Amino acid sequence: MDRKTLEFNGACFEAQISRMLARLYPDGRILADVHLPCKFLNKEETQIDLILVHPRGVFVIEAKGWKNWVKGGYTDSVWKGAGSAQNILAVYSPVSQNIIHIRALRNAIRKQCDFNPISFTNLVCFPDGVRNMSVCDEVVNFSNLKLKIDKQILRQDNLINVNDYVDLINQVRI
Repeated sequence: MDRKTLEFNGACFEAQISRMLARLYPDGRILADVHLPCKFLNKEETQIDLILVHPRGVFVIEAKGWKNWVKGGYTDSVWKGAGSAQNILAVYSPVSQNIIHIRALRNAIRKQCDFNPISFTNLVCFPDGVRNMSVCDEVVNFSNLKLKIDKQILRQDNLINVNDYVDLINQVRI
């Protein structure tokens, strides 16, 4: 599968997640395709697929529109999986990738806004039908994303101002 097809599948899956989040969490706000400054790994910027800013937390979501299976763990820097053509994909760990996204977001907010944000929740989402062979708690299939977010929401005692957090994130976007 070529890169354009992978990117198209990923964009479609991100849109599907975004629509679901908007429907299920009307008191939250969804930010998509957030580009941030990032000096880690000698990159000028990094890109976050989706951020759900909810009164009870901020969820940073890496969407992977794969089709068949995924395998990887916390100690694996490279994860493997299969797309619709059964070709084996090898990618940098999406859990680690999203940790970099979260660090870039927190660092940008601290540096540019002089504000120490709450901790953000790392989530990696694959479509339903993808066989998830990962042992990482952050990795879910689409139909389990709501359950994972709801569990985290129930754990939070503090409320945040959604619009203030959206403004902070928008201030640091590039």
